[in-house]
Amino acid sequence: MAEKNKSNFWGNLGDVYASLGGISAIFSSSYFILSIVLSLMGWRSIFVDNDINSWTTTIIAIFPSLAGFSIAAFALLFALLDQRTKELLGKPSERFGGNSPLMIVVSILTHALIVQVVAILYALSFQMKPFPDFLGISLWANKAFAYLGIWITFYGVLLMIAVVLTIFKMVELLNKPHPPHTD
Repeated sequence: MAEKNKSNFWGNLGDVYASLGGISAIFSSSYFILSIVLSLMGWRSIFVDNDINSWTTTIIAIFPSLAGFSIAAFALLFALLDQRTKELLGKPSERFGGNSPLMIVVSILTHALIVQVVAILYALSFQMKPFPDFLGISLWANKAFAYLGIWITFYGVLLMIAVVLTIFKMVELLNKPHPPHTD
């Protein structure tokens, strides 16, 4: 039986997150947890000051640049690697759960970029019009979705630290002595 073609949106997302250790690895990451803590600290802006829109301005102002940085990190990564190094870093390792170091790095960069693009789309759609008033429910729905927006703002920014540290780890791996090349 032929393997099902996973070259589609959901299949590709599944591959990215499987190489990161699954969704549970994302939820338990220090970046994810810290973003929740930081967004909890911003509760006053939504629930006391009733400011449900300011986070959208922040995302639209800074996230395109952050996404550009993530794309540049991809370019830098592949510019630094010659074919031999790609082969060395492309070998699966038990240390990385059966994935290669190169796949882990690419997955981290991809995850950061996905979160940044989703944040931009989320902010743009929220700016168009928060939920209309319907039996008084919209006030709390808008606040809940605004809180989610504050969280994704922090998470997207914190993932830039992950991107920078990933680049650092890659350069660190490249500076370690490699076994002699045999043909």
